Amino acid sequence: MSSPRRIARSRASAANRQFYTWIHTIAVNMTLNFLKKRGRRYHLSLDDVDASIQNDKEFIELTSTSSPVREADLSELQRKIERGYDEAV
Repeated sequence: MSSPRRIARSRASAANRQFYTWIHTIAVNMTLNFLKKRGRRYHLSLDDVDASIQNDKEFIELTSTSSPVREADLSELQRKIERGYDEAV
């Protein structure tokens, strides 16, 4: 094999190694950043919210009364939620 070909292959191989190293470093850093952010998030269970809201006087007052306006609003909200769900699935 001639020297120019050997040099060209060597340079290509070095460039590939540099590219791999660069991509690997980016992937590792992005993964570490994701894990750090995930660790800082506050996790709240919906079960905890349900348990605490059942004893909330203001919530009980708002949900215990029924009116035609409230029923219409709830019906509209239900349709919007179902439409959004159908679009997502």
